[in-house]
Amino acid sequence: MNEHLTEPVEVIKVHSSAMLSLIAKATPLHKDTLPETLTMDLHRLVDLQYEFNRVVDGCTVIVTVQHLEPTKVQVYVYFVYYSVLHLF
Repeated sequence: MNEHLTEPVEVIKVHSSAMLSLIAKATPLHKDTLPETLTMDLHRLVDLQYEFNRVVDGCTVIVTVQHLEPTKVQVYVYFVYYSVLHLF
């Protein structure tokens, strides 16, 4: 194990997985449903969840456009450009 690492790698993996599962939830985070130790960071987690959802929305638009026929892509260029600009 690396001497500079203060926590075991497995603990870091579990912690990262737990935080990602909170941020990636489809339902908004609330103080009542959040673990007590994270309630002080509720506003940060809500911001992270918002940003995560914007990235997912942007990726969805890009994947959708990639699967369109070339003739239809030109029709949707303005829509995608407008959508992506307003996501971020």
